[in-house]
Amino acid sequence: MTENNAENVVETADGPTIRDHLQKYISNYPLFIIALILSLGTAALYIRYTIPKYKVNAQMLVKTDRSGASNSGDLIETALKGANMNLENELQLLKSVELMERVVSKSAFNIVYYKVGNVLDLDVYLDVPFRLVPHEIKDSNNAFNILVKDLTREGGMIAPASADAKFRKFQWSSPFTIGNQTFRLVQTTRLPGQSITYRAVWNPIDAFADDLQRRLYVGMLDNKTSIIELSMLVENLYKGQDLLNSICTEYIQASMEEKAKLADVTVKFIDDRLGVVAADLGGVEGNLANYQSANRVSSLEDQSSATFSNTNAVDKDLLDINNQKGVVDMISRYLNNPTYRNKLVPSTLGLSDGTLSSMISHYNELQIRKEKEAPYLQEENEIMKDLNNQISSVRASILESLQNIGENLRLKESGLRQQNNKYQQTLSVLPYKEKALQDIKRKQSITEGLYLYLLQKREEFAISSAAVNKPGYKQMDKAKGYGPVEPNNKKIWIMGVLAGLLIPIVIIGVRGMLNDKILTKNDLASRTSIPILGETNHVSKKLIKGVSLLNRDVIGEQFRIIRTRLSLLQRNVDKKVLLITSSQSNEGKSFVALHLAGVLAIPGKKVALINFDMRKAAETQSTKNLTDFVLGHTTDLKALHEPSGEIPSLHAYTARITTGNPSDLLLHEGMPALLQRLRREYEYIIIDSAPIGLVSDGYILSKYADTIIFVVRQGFTPKKKMELLKDVAKLRDMPEILLILNDVRSPGKQSYYGYGADYGFSGNGTSSLKKSFWKKSAVS
Repeated sequence: MTENNAENVVETADGPTIRDHLQKYISNYPLFIIALILSLGTAALYIRYTIPKYKVNAQMLVKTDRSGASNSGDLIETALKGANMNLENELQLLKSVELMERVVSKSAFNIVYYKVGNVLDLDVYLDVPFRLVPHEIKDSNNAFNILVKDLTREGGMIAPASADAKFRKFQWSSPFTIGNQTFRLVQTTRLPGQSITYRAVWNPIDAFADDLQRRLYVGMLDNKTSIIELSMLVENLYKGQDLLNSICTEYIQASMEEKAKLADVTVKFIDDRLGVVAADLGGVEGNLANYQSANRVSSLEDQSSATFSNTNAVDKDLLDINNQKGVVDMISRYLNNPTYRNKLVPSTLGLSDGTLSSMISHYNELQIRKEKEAPYLQEENEIMKDLNNQISSVRASILESLQNIGENLRLKESGLRQQNNKYQQTLSVLPYKEKALQDIKRKQSITEGLYLYLLQKREEFAISSAAVNKPGYKQMDKAKGYGPVEPNNKKIWIMGVLAGLLIPIVIIGVRGMLNDKILTKNDLASRTSIPILGETNHVSKKLIKGVSLLNRDVIGEQFRIIRTRLSLLQRNVDKKVLLITSSQSNEGKSFVALHLAGVLAIPGKKVALINFDMRKAAETQSTKNLTDFVLGHTTDLKALHEPSGEIPSLHAYTARITTGNPSDLLLHEGMPALLQRLRREYEYIIIDSAPIGLVSDGYILSKYADTIIFVVRQGFTPKKKMELLKDVAKLRDMPEILLILNDVRSPGKQSYYGYGADYGFSGNGTSSLKKSFWKKSAVS
């Protein structure tokens, strides 16, 4: 038969298909089951023993309508309404540590109550029949855990929460000391009917405030509104709601207190100035009365109406300028006075300079910020230094602006006085005493005008305070919560299933990458071009009893297919001698040789099965063996073969050697005669040789063979042994080589060609060969 026809008869293997890849994973289904059980069990334990967390949120409206607040040029109105708000600043203020500490200390959120469980301690918030009240805290930097149990009307048992906790009695409302800290337990509600162990934890306020700040999320609801959204994850839903409500309430209250503080400063400044101006006004009016009494001078009469009219107009302008100069002077003295160095600057009181108003507003904002930071920062701190530098810079700018305003007022006053001098020349004819009287009255008018101006501003401030002093924020609704959101049971179950599937896939993949053994027909075909004659399934050693060829099972069918392919290959060629070998021991060459010989003999053909693996030759009942024939000790073959049970045409021979090297026996001159004799008497000769990769026996016997059948065992034969097979095939005068893949483990209940194990069979035949020839191994 031609080489092409031989390739058509024997099996070829294409690349692995998708079904092959899937089958690789399906065949390892126990691994998937174990991985799924472990991963789902882990997921169940995680869900069971993870403390659930709830999400709470609240919304707060920022009232940003500040119409004219920053552009009015009036610091009093700015103090009442505040400058235009920066929402980003509001977000940072809502997360400030100062606000968190205020919330924690006011509502005692730093004291946490737990219900002690076998595995987890649950935060029960206020659902406990008592409250832990600090009596004397000597160490405010460390947290303290206290276990409380066996509660009665009189008290109960307490102990520090430690591994070696020793309980002792306590009485309600009586101080007790644990770790140099003194507390009291106050009963608040009815005691539970069952024995419950509680754990009360006192945390430092600053540490708990830092933790609260980290867990709090503050952000804008969207870009189109001025609504701030607050949210956080908590272990106790009601505690989370109270936390957010307290944060909103305290923030609004802090804003109102800040606004009230600024208003108080302004009111105090106006009252102080009113006292000073009132004293000046009283002095001027006293001087006027004394002058008129001493000099008997009354009001100016019979003066030229035009001159006096012009003089009065100039005097009015001078009066306005003097008022403004007085305000400038008052603010300048206030800023230069060390007593008010760290105080807020009062209103510009009507100065029509928008730049000055803006600078004073900025100055006051810096002073307020410095006042807030001072309790927490030292003077050497970089932030305090930066604030002091900014305050000094703004103060200098204000003073410079006041100096410029004063200079402008002086220039205007100078011009008006020059004009007034002209009018005074006209009035020079008036008596000197009348002129002095006019000067006194002018001073009285100026002082009275300033006094009335301050009174007017004070009344305006009082009215504005009642109308404007309202909170700039409003909590939309009480905090709401939902959940639990953690752990996400659905997500965890999905992750458990994915892990249960992915881990085996990874294991199988890594195992495949690290594997150096022949696993599939594709592995074999990809490493050699030698044709594959067939494959045989795995058979447990417990199930093998000789040759099960007459049993109607898969193994028998597979060897019948191999027999059919051999017959097609030998249709036109007389190939009687088949050499069965392998690369190493335990690859199943003797198993294949025995079964192949049996399946060839079943139709009645005479088959000789020769065990030339003399290094592992089995014991026989015969006292003689083929070694005697080769050495010429006997010529009677019939006396050398073993009985074959229910396959009488199968004769099993063995060769044994007690001394010397088996290779020397195979090179004996009697070997050709033995093979010629066997060829004459048998239609097939099956030679079971030692592994060709270990000793030279197989090479020697190959010159007597017509075909070499090389056995490869699935999951056992190293891939690198295929290089040995390639070298053997390249040898000169080497007969035809065919491959059989042995010990194939068919996945599931599908067997050869995908048919069920019972396809086409019925009954359970038990015909077998005697095992004397085959005591070595079921698959060796």
